[in-house]
Amino acid sequence: MTHGHAASPMVLTRSIRTSILVAMLSFPAAAQVARGGLPESLLQPFPTPAPFLAVPAPDVARYMADDEAREHRPLRYGAVVEVDAGIADGTWTTLPGRARVWRLQIASPGARSLAVEFSRFELPRGARMWVLDEKSETVLGAYTAANRHADDGFVFEPFPGDELTLEVSVPSAHPTRCSRRARSSTTTATCSP
Repeated sequence: MTHGHAASPMVLTRSIRTSILVAMLSFPAAAQVARGGLPESLLQPFPTPAPFLAVPAPDVARYMADDEAREHRPLRYGAVVEVDAGIADGTWTTLPGRARVWRLQIASPGARSLAVEFSRFELPRGARMWVLDEKSETVLGAYTAANRHADDGFVFEPFPGDELTLEVSVPSAHPTRCSRRARSSTTTATCSP
């Protein structure tokens, strides 16, 4: 296994709109269609943990006071926190003959659930994305390019807890150009092994 960015040329400008869902009410989540399989990190241990991105906790007291003043109309289920992050914030690991894996851990202490919203969601052919917790007790996915919404965006269902890890696996046989566009900027990454 190799780590780091030296082996893969990348150009990236990315802004992820991270929705920190501080649940004040319980709503059943409409599940995305998952493609199954297991993330590479469950199939073999990685020598280092995914890099960590701390997201500021929303001011829950302020939101609750605002909700009270509006007599809880419309109902609020969470807070949106803008976060500027990119490929450079995560790390690539090459699994010889199998895949290149990108991982990033995101946490917002005290949040009851988290979600990441992509305004443009494009994955290379054969690539899959999972969302999992540190102990791998909860795993969502795999998500593929087929999960892209009609507006080219994507957001997975609220993930329980105050931390998650995004893991994207790109087959080593498919070096390709990846593109994701967040609401405020364009993302481009070269995913060649």
